[in-house]
Amino acid sequence: MIAAAILAFIAAAPAPAEASAAQPDAAVPWADIRKSIGQTICAIADPRMPDGYRTATGDRAACGAPPAAHPLERAIDSAFEQSRPLLVSVPPVFSATPRGLQAVFAVKEPAERNRLTAEAYLQDEDFLRAVLPRLQRNLRKEGLSCAECPAFEPKTMKSLTWDDFFPYVSTFVRPDPVHTPSVIEGKPAGKPEYSFHVCSGLAEMTGVKEPDPVLLRAGFVSAFPARIVRERTFFHFGAILAEDAFKKLETDQARTEYLREHLDMRLRSDPAFRLAVCSTLAQYSSDLGVALTDCPASDQ
Repeated sequence: MIAAAILAFIAAAPAPAEASAAQPDAAVPWADIRKSIGQTICAIADPRMPDGYRTATGDRAACGAPPAAHPLERAIDSAFEQSRPLLVSVPPVFSATPRGLQAVFAVKEPAERNRLTAEAYLQDEDFLRAVLPRLQRNLRKEGLSCAECPAFEPKTMKSLTWDDFFPYVSTFVRPDPVHTPSVIEGKPAGKPEYSFHVCSGLAEMTGVKEPDPVLLRAGFVSAFPARIVRERTFFHFGAILAEDAFKKLETDQARTEYLREHLDMRLRSDPAFRLAVCSTLAQYSSDLGVALTDCPASDQ
């Protein structure tokens, strides 16, 4: 009878997975989350910078914090990794650096300087908009939630076609000026040097009157993290260098203009390049307030 009673109790008890699934996420106060984020933000001495310092965000090692050891810290690290393209400045249209850091950098005591640096970021709406939505998703995966986390109104969306958006992408994917080393007498001393860059430095816009700063930032974010963007650019860049028409050019300026014009034409019509930009932009569309209307639905 005792054995039968025990078996009946076991059969009636809910399975462990079912019991845990019914439990609500454990709420973590925003003050605790804020403190934990702040431990990964600091000011680092750098003589190359105008004020003598640069900031590190989401960098435990640089800021002297121990590696992530529990779910909250893991969620924070993942949120920084996922939001990294949004935390890059795109001068002169967007600065990822909060205002007021010049005064913070003047503080002599390192711990206070780091505290004030973290505080500047934690009060910055652009920073919070980038990190918090990803942090909240990561917390849910860990069985946690944020109690009283800041919330922001959704951004107004700008919708446009690939052809309209492409110039905002190509301004960050550019051939560098061709340079042929020369000796003092002016005779060539070596072969022309060719290179291209994919970076946040804003190049001169061509064919766009009064460029939209929002779209410029979106152009950078959609291109910079995408490995395929660099691979396809490298492929087309090499193909252009091999063209007979290019080989016949005699000046660095003519070579530079040819590279830029023909690389743009090739990238605009490259399905793989377009797919990479569409897919990346879809990940950050709500952050940037930009969406493309003619990307395949399966890529969004």
